[in-house]
Amino acid sequence: MQNDLIDHKGAAAVVAVREDGKLLMVRQYRNALERETLEIPAGGLNGREEPTDQAAMRELQEETGITLEESDSIRLVNPLVFSTPGMTDESNALVQITLNREEMPKVSQDGAVGTECFDGFLLLTREEAQKILKDGVDDQGLFYPLYTWAALMCFVTGMWE
Repeated sequence: MQNDLIDHKGAAAVVAVREDGKLLMVRQYRNALERETLEIPAGGLNGREEPTDQAAMRELQEETGITLEESDSIRLVNPLVFSTPGMTDESNALVQITLNREEMPKVSQDGAVGTECFDGFLLLTREEAQKILKDGVDDQGLFYPLYTWAALMCFVTGMWE
């Protein structure tokens, strides 16, 4: 991989896993699709923000209300994932956040900004995530973007452990 591409990141996508082994997902309305999709918390970088240290934590807080604590861990899974390199330069850093807490925080989408419109959360077991991968949709028939597929694969293969 060429090192000059590492600076190309435009966003951070968060694989948020609770200590009890459940993957946190959000349902979000997307104007371009005119429908909701199943997603992981994600969003663009603000200025010179770093994907792991700043953007991933900010996006998790905005989209779920969860603020990282000292017991939690954060790591870069993949520094640069392109969604459609033949058509756009859109890219995300894939970041894993593990919530290592005895008491899990309550989730909230009160931090949504701009045109973000959410409709709830899912906490998936490995088996539920495998079913979504196999079916191509969740139990409500919602499709998901490539970054969510990558997060589901990371989760079901145990890469997050």
